[in-house]
Amino acid sequence: MIGAFNKNLLDVGINLVGGPILKQDDAVNFWNIASKGLTQKSNEDYIKRNGKIYNNIKDIANDFPQYTKQIKEKVKAQFDQDDVPGIVFHENSSVAQAISKSQELNDFIYKNANALKSGKKVTGSLGFTSNNNLHNAFGKVDILSAKLKGKYIDVILLDTYDFNPNEKNPLVEIGYSAQKAGLLKPYYTIVKCKYKI
Repeated sequence: MIGAFNKNLLDVGINLVGGPILKQDDAVNFWNIASKGLTQKSNEDYIKRNGKIYNNIKDIANDFPQYTKQIKEKVKAQFDQDDVPGIVFHENSSVAQAISKSQELNDFIYKNANALKSGKKVTGSLGFTSNNNLHNAFGKVDILSAKLKGKYIDVILLDTYDFNPNEKNPLVEIGYSAQKAGLLKPYYTIVKCKYKI
């Protein structure tokens, strides 16, 4: 009961304030995908503009075989499920563009500059704090791969859209109660970024 109330509260609040006032369009769309599903018209349009839906991990394994194990482990750990749909966001997507300009990715690349210059593949994680749109869309992401390719560093990120139970942020607590009640549709995201050096 409280989960349904909280979900409705966020449905209204996020769409009323998040996009038009706070200009957090990606965060709003990420919520709407979890709340209303991948096939709702406005969600479909957003995904089509920015990436591609994969209905299961088997499908994504055809395009990203090297990351299948990590995706499976992440989905199991976060959702306690063996399979959920995923969205791959391409390099020109709004989220990839925002991430490639973020202070956090810049710091990560600077910190790993020597390894990247020597041709190594670097992994790690990023927590977005300087950009509210990215913070509310992702929070923290896994860097599956960062590798130098010509004048760019190709970066592949993985995240699941979920609310953590131990967060003290009241909005996260409200989101978690809707998630716990089974009212949000689980999905994961992969973002392909190009960072210009």
